[in-house]
Amino acid sequence: MLFADQHLFDVADVKIVERIANIRGEKLTFIRSFGMFWSLRRLRKRPVLLLGMLFLVLLSCYVPSRVLFVEVQGNVTVPSKLIAQQAQNCGIYFGASRKSVRSEQVKNRLLSQIPQLQWAGVNTSGCVAVITVRERNKEPLPKETPAVSSVVASRDGMIAE
Repeated sequence: MLFADQHLFDVADVKIVERIANIRGEKLTFIRSFGMFWSLRRLRKRPVLLLGMLFLVLLSCYVPSRVLFVEVQGNVTVPSKLIAQQAQNCGIYFGASRKSVRSEQVKNRLLSQIPQLQWAGVNTSGCVAVITVRERNKEPLPKETPAVSSVVASRDGMIAE
């Protein structure tokens, strides 16, 4: 019996060695075969591994096209949770398609639903949808000055004191 455990053979070499072994009346036994073909052939014996690899490939194609996280930036007084809830009504939620997110439509709906916002924008980067907002500035009320008001005169004139 001839063992080829310490030598690497090419496919053409294997046929020559088999012929020589047959002429001598010996049996040729391979302990292990190397190469891509033999490695893939051995994978047939591991169906769970193949299914796992197939699942990962499909998942890597599916995940980048989805929104998995929503961030809110730029808010001070309006709660992030409120903005995220309104954005969810506009179509930005966990698992939503990135292609279906229309920034202009979301901006218009957010501004109409939350009057405290002056500006809003939506950007998607990878699996993250970032909602950037700017709040309206509350203009301070003018100081009350002790002035005379609602004066009615019977003639035109000038008030000196």
